[in-house]
Amino acid sequence: MKHWSSLVLSDLTVQDLMQQDIVFQFGMTPARVDVMTSIDGVAFSDAWEQRVRTHLSDIPLSIISLHHLKQNKHAANWDTDKMHLASLEKYGKQNR
Repeated sequence: MKHWSSLVLSDLTVQDLMQQDIVFQFGMTPARVDVMTSIDGVAFSDAWEQRVRTHLSDIPLSIISLHHLKQNKHAANWDTDKMHLASLEKYGKQNR
């Protein structure tokens, strides 16, 4: 991420979601959700085309694919991303 901006959820607009490098968060750790309008190493069009569609209760959700999540973690290259990537690689080998 080049630039992090915090938004109050009630102030969020469609225009905010159309800007690059915007992050908004809701909830508290460990159940916090971060919504990012762009991520390192993955184009939105590619992520959207290969998204995973699921449901939480009766609410439809689209989630980044495992392949693109790994690609993002590798590109971001933060210490926490390196730890997450190692866990994701191990997970992928267990579920083949």
